[in-house]
Amino acid sequence: MARFDPEPFLLYGLRGKVIVLTGGANGIGAATVDLLYENGALVVFGDLDADAGKKVEARYPERVQFVSTDVSIYSSLLNLFHAAYAKYHRVDHAFSIAGVSEQSSWFHPSLDLNSLENVPEPIVLKVDLLGPIYFSRIAAGFLRQRTSTDGNEGGTAEKKSLVLVSSVAGFMESPGLPIYCAAKHGVLGLMRSLRCSLPQTHGISVSAVCPWMSATSMVDDIEGPWQRAGLPVNQPAEVAQIIVGLAALGEEGNGKSIYVEGGRGWDIETGLEQTRNQWMGQKQSEAWLEGEKFLRSHPASAAYWLGQNGIQGSTAEEKSDQG
Repeated sequence: MARFDPEPFLLYGLRGKVIVLTGGANGIGAATVDLLYENGALVVFGDLDADAGKKVEARYPERVQFVSTDVSIYSSLLNLFHAAYAKYHRVDHAFSIAGVSEQSSWFHPSLDLNSLENVPEPIVLKVDLLGPIYFSRIAAGFLRQRTSTDGNEGGTAEKKSLVLVSSVAGFMESPGLPIYCAAKHGVLGLMRSLRCSLPQTHGISVSAVCPWMSATSMVDDIEGPWQRAGLPVNQPAEVAQIIVGLAALGEEGNGKSIYVEGGRGWDIETGLEQTRNQWMGQKQSEAWLEGEKFLRSHPASAAYWLGQNGIQGSTAEEKSDQG
């Protein structure tokens, strides 16, 4: 895999930029707010933890605003973006960071015909998958608004980005976390689809961050034994560096999925592209590319209609084939 290590000077480009993010009250999200503030950004963040959110806001009252937000509710996310737009008249970057861990055992060993009558609460899917989908839709609408330096609409195009936080569980199996794993796979799939269209239709770069074990409250129960086993742990500030680095990278960051392990990042998409003939088979890989091209040209497919709106090509491989 290709190492991803954003240059610190890139972050200076975020000075004065308006960033909207979720999950900013604790853990990786709070570390991201800290890093953005250090680099001169204007931050509006949402979280369900009002007490912690207000404490973060109180540290940086001049450039950080907290908005109570439930990411599983569309109108709540819309309110978050409206708050940022009302204050700054634009949104430059958006980070979907909020998430929860597995809440209950859908597939407990005792599961039988009797226990099937108990309907499980899909809170993990609502927060970890539906939330990012809602967030991405709303972000796309706000990010596409181009403004000049005086806040008037219709200004010159600027670098805009949408960064989604998935997980190592977004591309690898995670024993005991079936719903969380499904949700995080969905986030990565969302990014892979949007990276094909949003750069052309909305001028937005789309990328994902996939952390492994990170020192947050979500892993309090196992962090100690994990570290004693000598396994790598991400610090929240290290993951924040990757998130912010992707945004600062601009269009060059589009389509990347950065796996973060022990504070170091790797772009898994590059590895998948370079080895596709091996894991998919050369014949199958070539057939898949032909199928993608067909979908782009066939009137009955959604890809065709997207193509009619100016979207050309679908994958990095296809673009490279075209020279």
